[in-house]
Amino acid sequence: MSRLAKSSPNMWEDVFKQNKENILEAIWKKYIFISAFATLTSYYKQPMGWVIENKEGEVREFVSRMVKIAESKKIMLSEEKEIERVVKQVKNIPYNSKTSMQIDFEKNNPTEIENLVGYLKGDSFINSFYKKLI
Repeated sequence: MSRLAKSSPNMWEDVFKQNKENILEAIWKKYIFISAFATLTSYYKQPMGWVIENKEGEVREFVSRMVKIAESKKIMLSEEKEIERVVKQVKNIPYNSKTSMQIDFEKNNPTEIENLVGYLKGDSFINSFYKKLI
């Protein structure tokens, strides 16, 4: 069973309450952040602070590609705003923070790669990371 399937429905309550009008947009915003950093921290085997400090261009490109995928699903997000939101958000997280997927890779545990990145592998940029992680 995947970790997402085991997550508590209560963890989504605040998302639903704050975003009653456009829940899909709110979910995609969370998905963009989580997928980008789960992928890049796992790929580089480095914490989130290192990734944004050393690979900010790749973070920006990853987010840009995900916004385009969201738009293809009729989820309209501002590419520029999403990129800036993600960069700002990660800079407010402790430098040495790791993603759960990165920790799973380090411990050779089953990962969330299919849930977080498999859906996006049709994009060539994102697929280049995905192929090296599977």
